[in-house]
Amino acid sequence: MRQRSMNAITLAGFAAGFTTAAQADVYFSQIGPFELAGGESVSFSVGVSGSMSGCNWNFDWFNPGDSSWASDLQITITDPNSNSVSIAGHDNQGLPVSYDGPGSGPTGTYGDNIAVDGLSGAGFWTVTVTNDFSADEIPSVFSNFEMNIQGPGKGYTPAPGTGATAFLALGAFSARRRRF
Repeated sequence: MRQRSMNAITLAGFAAGFTTAAQADVYFSQIGPFELAGGESVSFSVGVSGSMSGCNWNFDWFNPGDSSWASDLQITITDPNSNSVSIAGHDNQGLPVSYDGPGSGPTGTYGDNIAVDGLSGAGFWTVTVTNDFSADEIPSVFSNFEMNIQGPGKGYTPAPGTGATAFLALGAFSARRRRF
């Protein structure tokens, strides 16, 4: 019974965090750790409503002992209209970051702040992190990923009775602590 109450509070707090009416940034985080070999990715969904003006992020990165760099991790942000922008990555097809190249080889905390425009919409946006160095056979490990999407206006809360509301509820219930 107590666990259900905690989950209900978690869900209410999560939904309340996305109802800010003023122009504001939307912050989210994922703890991890996430292990990504070359070409592998992990995606997160976050509710956003408005137009993006930029983003800042940081993450802890662990060098697995090969020629990997933190800048091999490509961050792709996709709005609900399927428009996207990519940041960093081994192939340098995305926006450059301040920690690009061999300087991002050592284990440590990396992040940046980049102006981004052209993304907008109300709904679930997807943030995908990909190890863009295809020759990387030993997985790179990153954790404590935090991102602040700047200028969207407010977080997005789905209308009651929609599948998106069920998605939020399932997310809250799956996040409960288990004893082993």
